[in-house]
Amino acid sequence: MLTTGRPGRERGDAPVGNQQYVAFPPKKCKQPRTPPPWLAGWLALCRMFRTVVIMHESGRREHRTENGFTLIELMVVLAIASILAAFVGIGVRLLIGDASTASATGSIAEVQAAEAAFANGFGVYTPYPGDLQGIPNGTTVTSGVSTGPSSVSIAVGTDGTLALTAQSKSGVCVAEQVTSESVGGSENSISLPTGTTCTAANALPSGVSPEPVVSQRPPG
Repeated sequence: MLTTGRPGRERGDAPVGNQQYVAFPPKKCKQPRTPPPWLAGWLALCRMFRTVVIMHESGRREHRTENGFTLIELMVVLAIASILAAFVGIGVRLLIGDASTASATGSIAEVQAAEAAFANGFGVYTPYPGDLQGIPNGTTVTSGVSTGPSSVSIAVGTDGTLALTAQSKSGVCVAEQVTSESVGGSENSISLPTGTTCTAANALPSGVSPEPVVSQRPPG
């Protein structure tokens, strides 16, 4: 008779009668997973901080004067201040970049509204800045290079596509493509390759040439 239980049996006892004891196979332990790099770095930083705290406590007990600070205490304060300053600096730069990009996007929307009004009356977009009306003060329209968030470059392709670009203060070229008014004028945000000059002509679809920069307003 086989049995897997061992009630009352001490180590080294022989089986009773025809009983045979069957040993359970050992359980397989799961191999610990390798932590991701960011977690490993954070754990290393925690260990370093713990070491600094221990040194700080030891120095405070042994070398602290009645009204002064130890070198370890000053090092800990400077390290914490440096880390906080780095995080604050990164956050400020991100906020400034987002605000600058939002400003460029807003300028493009203003010029795009003026182009839509022109196309509503004449059936086509115009590459000529002088044709546009209702541009807010502070926003300039050019057929050349955009020089800032309030400077919008425009171009109209031979297929009727309208392209608009504006360069943010952080150097990001915000670009929009608007399909021909005859096909609904749908918008499409695009990204220009790094190092590309921020002009609307470079934001036209591949293989499409810009129309000459002349007035599209009929005479009279």
